[in-house]
Amino acid sequence: MRFLLLIPVLSLAACAGAPVGWGGTHEVTLANERAISIIYDPMVGGYAAANKAATAHCMNYGRSPVPTNKVKNGVLTEQVFECR
Repeated sequence: MRFLLLIPVLSLAACAGAPVGWGGTHEVTLANERAISIIYDPMVGGYAAANKAATAHCMNYGRSPVPTNKVKNGVLTEQVFECR
């Protein structure tokens, strides 16, 4: 019986490091001192994770992220954040 309760927990843990679109929340596709581009899956809380990653990246340069271009590709979204 305990094994059956463990299956959902292990399944969710396996998705934590999965690629975007297969359970992963976001992936950085470009990053430099002026901007960061992130693909995310909005169905698994990807925007919040992408925004957090963009904030951390831009803070390295003493700047704040400003969302600019957004492109939808099926269920995934690519968001560009400019570091200003």
